[in-house]
Amino acid sequence: MHFADVLKMAFRTHHGHYEFKVMPFGLCNASLYFQATMNMIFQPYLRQFVLKLSKCFFAQSQVEYLGHLVSSKGVEPVASKVETIRQWPVPHSTKALRSFLGLARFYRRFIRGYPTIATLLVKATTMEPFQWIAQAQAGFDYLKEALSTAPVLTLPDFTKSFMVETDASGVDMGTVLSQQGHPIAFFSKPFPPKLLRASTYVCELCVITTAVKKWRQYLLGHRFMIITDHHNLKELLSQVIETLEQHMYLAHLMGYDYLIQYCFGTNNQVADALSRLPEQTPVMAMILLVPSLTFLEELRCQLDNHSGYQHQRRTILDSLTTHPEFSGNTCV
Repeated sequence: MHFADVLKMAFRTHHGHYEFKVMPFGLCNASLYFQATMNMIFQPYLRQFVLKLSKCFFAQSQVEYLGHLVSSKGVEPVASKVETIRQWPVPHSTKALRSFLGLARFYRRFIRGYPTIATLLVKATTMEPFQWIAQAQAGFDYLKEALSTAPVLTLPDFTKSFMVETDASGVDMGTVLSQQGHPIAFFSKPFPPKLLRASTYVCELCVITTAVKKWRQYLLGHRFMIITDHHNLKELLSQVIETLEQHMYLAHLMGYDYLIQYCFGTNNQVADALSRLPEQTPVMAMILLVPSLTFLEELRCQLDNHSGYQHQRRTILDSLTTHPEFSGNTCV
């Protein structure tokens, strides 16, 4: 909008007086008078019963809202969106793969171990030219299956206490927000490179602070319990703060009312599974590798077929006294 025309597009709402700084859509030349007239006529009834019936639904057992289906059971992905993901064809370009990742990312709170699996697909978007490798296909199939069987997440009840279950593996973190055993949201994330070299204590402490920050809107102002399988963190509030990491992470927990409870690793199944690659995923990205020294054997085979090398080798073996830097063993 031209600065001199801003005043011409002013309009009034029940929250106050506003002006457009960019050209609005719709009735661009009538917003001021139309909005003022409507507010004047319906002033006693605004936010009470002035509704457009074609946009209203009453006495519904479930409501579709922003791609989610909200019902008395909880929150779940909309069936039509899930079916679209299930029928998604194998991407043949970077643009098509990014479109799929964008839709899957929207429902990441329903997918166990989403960052670990999505990493395989994200790497495929950086390949030039585009290549569809086996690891990407495995991650693609797993995401489609995970969304098809996504759990129903319960709605939070702020009259009840929350529970945050946390766990850290060597490369990933996994957390679950729940109430009375019913999950509200899942969250998992790879560790940054700096924490891959940190101690288990620091990694577990990082998971706790990350989870609390992630679900701050649920936890702040309410007493909640943190479940961890690292026994030393049970006494976190009574320990002597000695290290820089403790100071840094504990500062993020200030202002929260929480209790830390130790849970043996095998009993902390959900968070433990989130921090590790799911067993049913046929992906070989996290298998421990050991070096296989085949270089020397390959070099030996190539040299055996090299005529120049074989001639020089015979010359040295025939007169080792004139070549003191070599021995019979080094020439084999």
